Amino acid sequence: MNALIYLVAQILGSLLAGAFLELIKAKGQQIDNSYPDFDVKNYPWWKAFLTETIGTFFLMTIIYGVAVHHKQKREVCALAIGSTLCLLILGMGPITGAGFNPIRTLGGSVFDGRILHLFENGEWIYFVAPFVGSPIAVIFYKFFVMNLPEIQAERKIFNQSDLQESLTEN
Repeated sequence: MNALIYLVAQILGSLLAGAFLELIKAKGQQIDNSYPDFDVKNYPWWKAFLTETIGTFFLMTIIYGVAVHHKQKREVCALAIGSTLCLLILGMGPITGAGFNPIRTLGGSVFDGRILHLFENGEWIYFVAPFVGSPIAVIFYKFFVMNLPEIQAERKIFNQSDLQESLTEN
């Protein structure tokens, strides 16, 4: 249920931001950097797709590593995720605009009409690539990172202490 609430909140936030940008811009003005973008005529779609997929993979791997991992403090999570996003934007932003989140693209696309031309302007990449990069990150994290000997030992200790706590509470 929390995931659904979070998804609806993200969609509403994106739509409100898109509406606000549309409201404040001058007639005929294009607001730069309000949405991911790349030059479809001069940059191959598959390179943009690969860039967005790899960026999403790295971002989600870091999120799984710090936010999902049970021993990290909230401050560390925010710093790690924010720093990763900053580096990805600096590195991949000039190439594709660094979307990494389809909801980020949604609001601007709806209000300036780009959503009607998803395949002409390459915008579909921002809606599809994150759904490719995220599952790859899940598979990588689950089958590679979680099977590292250090992580296995840590999980064993954590699970034993959880078991002891639950036994003493009952």
